[in-house]
Amino acid sequence: MGIVATGQLTIVDNNDARPITAYISANPGPQQAFSKDESAVAYTPDWTTVNGATGLLLTAKVYIGGIGAAVDITGQLTNRRWSMDLATPIVGAGTLISASAPMAAVFVSGAGLTFTTSHVVGGSTMLIKSNMLDTVPSDVIYFEGDYTDPTTSLVSHVVAQITLGVVKTGTNSVFVMTRGTDSIEQATGATKNVAVIAVDLIRAAGVDTTGLSYRWFEANGATQIYNAAPFTTKYGMKTTA
Repeated sequence: MGIVATGQLTIVDNNDARPITAYISANPGPQQAFSKDESAVAYTPDWTTVNGATGLLLTAKVYIGGIGAAVDITGQLTNRRWSMDLATPIVGAGTLISASAPMAAVFVSGAGLTFTTSHVVGGSTMLIKSNMLDTVPSDVIYFEGDYTDPTTSLVSHVVAQITLGVVKTGTNSVFVMTRGTDSIEQATGATKNVAVIAVDLIRAAGVDTTGLSYRWFEANGATQIYNAAPFTTKYGMKTTA
C-alpha cells in the first residue's frame, strides 16, 4: 500500500538550554496604604514623591546560568516590553497615566501623574509617578522578553511579574507592611549574597516606630525565628529605627 499521508513535528530538548531566573523588584515596595478622613486623602508611601519624585521604580532582572556562573542578561533580551495583560505593551517616557487605558484603570490620573518605561543595554525599568486607585486592591504588572542562546540558538520566552497592592485604612486602622527583596541574586564570589527584609507598622498618619517589638516566623507562622541555633545558620536579625 502506498503512502496515504505524511506529517511532521519538532522536538525541542530543553535540557540543552541553560536555566533562566527572572523577577521584578519594586522601590520602595509593592504595597501602599490609602486612608481617607472626610475630604483628606493620604497614601503611605506616596508614590508621587518617592525616589526624588520620579515615582515607584520597577526593575526587571533576568539571570542565566547555574550556581557560580549566573550572568545578568536583561539587556540582551529582544522584544522586551512591560504590560498589564501580557497583550498590550505599555510604552512611554513621562507619559500621562490618562494616555494609557490599562494604566488609567489601575492608577490615579491627573496633571503631572506619569509613567516611563525604559529598555537599554543596562536593563529594563518602569517608573510610575502616581498612586493606585482605592477601588483597585491589587494588580499585576508583567515584563517579557526573548533570549536566544548563542550556542544552541534556542529562543526562550521570559516572563516575570509583580503584584502591586493598596490597603484601605481608617483613622485608627493598623497593619504591618514588609519591604525589601524576596530574591537573592547569584553571588559572583565566595561570599553569598543576602536578601534584606524589614517591616513597618503602618497607621493612618504613617509609620509608627514607638515602643514596638516584632516577631518573625517561617513555615506559615508555625515556627518563630530568633537569634539562636538553628536559625543563625540561615537568618540574621537586627533592630532598626
